[in-house]
Amino acid sequence: MIPFGRELDNFWYKVSRLCLSDPAPDMYLRRVRWATEVINALDDEGIKCDYTPKRLLKELNAIQLTEQNGMQYLELYFSKFLQLIRIPSLYTHPGLHNHYLSFFETAHRKIARAKKDGLQLIEGIDNFKRAFRPRSGITISTIHGIKGAEFDNVIAFSLLDGMVPHWADPKPFDSAKKLLYVICSRARKNLFLISETARGKAATSELARTKYLYDAVPER
Repeated sequence: MIPFGRELDNFWYKVSRLCLSDPAPDMYLRRVRWATEVINALDDEGIKCDYTPKRLLKELNAIQLTEQNGMQYLELYFSKFLQLIRIPSLYTHPGLHNHYLSFFETAHRKIARAKKDGLQLIEGIDNFKRAFRPRSGITISTIHGIKGAEFDNVIAFSLLDGMVPHWADPKPFDSAKKLLYVICSRARKNLFLISETARGKAATSELARTKYLYDAVPER
């Protein structure tokens, strides 16, 4: 367990992925993409970054810290990052400053709530880094929960009208297209879309209108 969530739009979450992921061969392309996102986010804030994604990665890989507390480690790393891109103070960039406050306030609030409930979050830096290592096994998630994630194989089930999209959705057609896009764009190798016929509901209309070469499954 880590005390900050996958806030994909938060600038410092984007930086934290680079901070906490290992510079290993199987992570290289992913980390280059994350570095690109960081540079683009800086550009959106009107900050010119002099580094290419690969050069930025090389400079960040050189940062060496001995701090073992995860949150304090992130604070030190973010400070080094600001020095690297020549930002002397966050106060001169309100967007980055607001994201910074939100990132740490959310994390510290989660830590306090967990301790109040008698739970102990594992706050060591090794645990934080474990969250960004390539995963093995099976991940079970909602459609919204996998935004920003990638998997070799994705299996989606219950793609039925009334569920995807939800029966109360005011714009079911648009919602179905967006949800299906999220599902389909998560798979790197194999994608399986399942609409169970035994549940008394029709398949999601967007899927029902699509013609596949393998619609007719031969009987065995």
